[in-house]
Amino acid sequence: MRRLKDLERKVNEELQKLNREVALYTIGHLVSDLTEKYKEFPDVTAYIDEVRDDILENLTQFIEEPKVPPQLPFPVPWIKELPFRKYEVNVIVDNSDFRGAPVIMELNPTYQNVFGRIEKEAQFGVLTTDFTMIRGGSLHKANGGYMVLPAEEILRNLFSYDSLKRALMNERIAIEEAGERLGFITTKGLRPEPIPLSVKVVLIGNPLLYQQLYALDMDFKELFKVKADFDTSMD
Repeated sequence: MRRLKDLERKVNEELQKLNREVALYTIGHLVSDLTEKYKEFPDVTAYIDEVRDDILENLTQFIEEPKVPPQLPFPVPWIKELPFRKYEVNVIVDNSDFRGAPVIMELNPTYQNVFGRIEKEAQFGVLTTDFTMIRGGSLHKANGGYMVLPAEEILRNLFSYDSLKRALMNERIAIEEAGERLGFITTKGLRPEPIPLSVKVVLIGNPLLYQQLYALDMDFKELFKVKADFDTSMD
């Protein structure tokens, strides 16, 4: 029995080695093409290598179909998608149609609209999320360009103004739940890596509001140094 066990173990090892070699031969040229295409972006090539290694380490999920959990006597459509969802790519911003720097006008600067959000979906009465449900905001769309905001509206929205100042001072955009800022949300969730920020922000408002911010907010005069006056009536 011991010899049979050893023989079975060796056979399994050889099968795994053979599967790995076949899989590497199958996806090797695809990985090489992507690595060559994105060779100027080290983070992307490192991610592609991690995807390749993860595929080779989890070949069984490509050979065998995911089974329905025993507690579910009925087929659930997204069960088959779950093991492969981690290989998807979530494009936060697509500026491929822009010519030149993007110019974004955000007329409703709520926290989620400006800084993005992490969506959740209900499965069997439980809220779940993953990286495919991360959504960017108008600040992500304006990154590398310009964003125009009505000053009065952004001051009315909780967290928006303070978070905007923090993002401009740190030159980073962080996508997080607004409730985490106050400590209301303590459940485990996603923490996307902050994104480098380079943007020019234009606030539009009346002169009285400008004077109040200039006098009462010490950060305002440092972040918004240029003032442009417009006539009450102009073409």
